[in-house]
Amino acid sequence: MGLLSAVARVASKNLSKLSDDGMKGSVVSGVPNYIPGYYGPTEAVKEAGTSAILQEKIGGFAGVAGEGIKNAAKMQMPYNRAVYRDTGVNRPLMQSPKQTPANRTMQEEVTARALANRHISEQSGRKGPNVLDEVLERSAYTDYIPMEKGFYGVANKFNKGTAKQKITKDESAKLEDYMARVWNTKTLMDRFKGKPGEKLGFKRNNKFVLKRPQGTISGNHWNDMVNRSVFSNVARDVFGKKMKDPKSVDELADRLKKVKWTEVDKKGVKHKRVGVPGIEKDTDGVWFSFSKAGSAITEGGVNFRVKIKPDGNGFGVMSDEHNFLEVLPGMSTALPNKVLAATPPMHFNIKKTRPMQTGGAKPKRGRPAKPNKYVNKSWQEFGPEGNQNLDEFLNTIKPSDSTLRKERLKALGKGGMLGLGASALYSHE
Repeated sequence: MGLLSAVARVASKNLSKLSDDGMKGSVVSGVPNYIPGYYGPTEAVKEAGTSAILQEKIGGFAGVAGEGIKNAAKMQMPYNRAVYRDTGVNRPLMQSPKQTPANRTMQEEVTARALANRHISEQSGRKGPNVLDEVLERSAYTDYIPMEKGFYGVANKFNKGTAKQKITKDESAKLEDYMARVWNTKTLMDRFKGKPGEKLGFKRNNKFVLKRPQGTISGNHWNDMVNRSVFSNVARDVFGKKMKDPKSVDELADRLKKVKWTEVDKKGVKHKRVGVPGIEKDTDGVWFSFSKAGSAITEGGVNFRVKIKPDGNGFGVMSDEHNFLEVLPGMSTALPNKVLAATPPMHFNIKKTRPMQTGGAKPKRGRPAKPNKYVNKSWQEFGPEGNQNLDEFLNTIKPSDSTLRKERLKALGKGGMLGLGASALYSHE
């Protein structure tokens, strides 16, 4: 008893300055952020019918939950805790088996895990250094910006298109208001009672990042927008071959209300629709919206807000709230802050963007955007020598000797309760 008491006293003394803020999000971030079958069934399962679709979804949830529980247990190991405290990296998560389909690479999945890990750190309020900032920099133009009025004002600096294409302050404000109300967090009780949940709103503790619209690994949101049924059928039914442009905003809105398009639900069933969603007339154009599963693993379902003018010019913005786990009980406490990602305005002329539907000419390459400090570095250039891919880099990260020593002392202090032995204390697994 004397020895154990002495160990406890030493551990307490050494850990008095070791803040728990550095460990916020360490357990929650260990849940893989891809659920097989959640955003739609695979083709094989779709053909097998409703029962197989349901089984795939339930199995996907169970598998991810099981992996999250295992990773939570692994995060109690001193080495893993020390890595997280020093770097913000959830090591068990990065070492989890592949969850995504065969058409996705492990590099894509690890990138998505790293981004989710970084977002959860921000949502949890974690304090301390974070090596995943570099991953965020390569997928987004900005760091985390407080979601106060005017947060989207930075977007004009990074427009996709020519340097002359900008949105107005009024358009920026309308996009802000739209994103703040369209995204909401639903608890299990909200879902059970059919309630809308808590809107994102304008809150300083909630954060916004301006995401790159096109990336080799982080998602191609431009293609996600222009290749959707809604967008293509707007081109066909409003600006189609041998059709004259609408003469006014009112006529444009009337045509948009008659557009025929196809919606695919989470069971893979196609539904015929008439009229594009979210129509709202503006002084010089009409707004509409649609949703889909994003091309990036980090995003599940994403939303597009599009404004188009009678001459076919317009722009669209992809947005996505990082709300993967918020439905679970206790998450409002574990993740008190919210994170929203959105692209800059992606400008287009629908006749040139969809020439097959409209008979328009293919677009000419526009003048590239002005260089900025957030350069789009290669996903293969990580590590001290810049010669590692992200997966390799994250698996070579080590904690400092001092942090590891403190975590081992902490584990010794509660070893009786947890049943930790010497092998566990010094294990890297």
